[in-house]
Amino acid sequence: MKRALLAAAALAVLAAGASSCSVGTNSQQGSAQIVVTRDFGKQRVLSATEDPIEGGETVMRMLMRNADVKTRYGGRFVNAIKGTGSRTSGTERLDWFYYVNGIEADVGAAERKVAGGDRI
Repeated sequence: MKRALLAAAALAVLAAGASSCSVGTNSQQGSAQIVVTRDFGKQRVLSATEDPIEGGETVMRMLMRNADVKTRYGGRFVNAIKGTGSRTSGTERLDWFYYVNGIEADVGAAERKVAGGDRI
């Protein structure tokens, strides 16, 4: 399947702290920055920083606190950010993707815990 970002997408989150805690437990030392772009990084859609990081923080929760996000598959995957949604254009499928330390994530944003030093 050809991967294209919906009018682009690169989520960038610098995250800090351990990721095995549950929501509402101790916060983590350090900060996390989330950056959402479109058109393969040409246009910045969102940039926000949080410090400290709540225990058990996920990419999805952090994104949803900072942007209008629509999800699919029971809230586990991003379908639209600030009105820019997944779609099909001709034979090409356009979706949102995110990367952890420069590598495409292998789980949905709701499952990916934010950890110290991550760039997502």
